[in-house]
Amino acid sequence: LSGIMVPILPFVGKVFAAPLASEASVPLDALAAIATRQGVTTESCATLSIALENALACKSEKQKILVAGSLFLVAELRQKFFK
Repeated sequence: LSGIMVPILPFVGKVFAAPLASEASVPLDALAAIATRQGVTTESCATLSIALENALACKSEKQKILVAGSLFLVAELRQKFFK
């Protein structure tokens, strides 16, 4: 996990972590620990929807949102936002 996150974190202003319905999801405290060690603030959110809403509320007009994770994350996003 660290090998995936660490190269991305220099381009990230803040991490919004959310649990997934999948049993294969990574614990939020593990994600937060990696981000914190790299100097990136983390916000743990109760749901994926809340994480996305909070990220949208925090970004400026010129900033982008990077959604990173597993195929499980992509599947949940597709189900929730792209029906």
